Amino acid sequence: MGKIDLITLSVVPRGFLFMVMFSAITDVPGIKVGHYTDKEGITGCTVILCEQGAVAGVDVSGSAPGTRE
Repeated sequence: MGKIDLITLSVVPRGFLFMVMFSAITDVPGIKVGHYTDKEGITGCTVILCEQGAVAGVDVSGSAPGTRE
């Protein structure tokens, strides 16, 4: 008892320990989250800012995605 064997570790899902340490995106060092609401236009925008910079990707699905190509 008290020892963790390799079989036990192999059952833990990948990324599980990271999820336990950082349960919210704002728990991750260097990440800031903000939101702006335009009540007159009935719209808003959520921003996730990475202080160190980051590479990101996006998937725009649907017939009217709201982007300007």
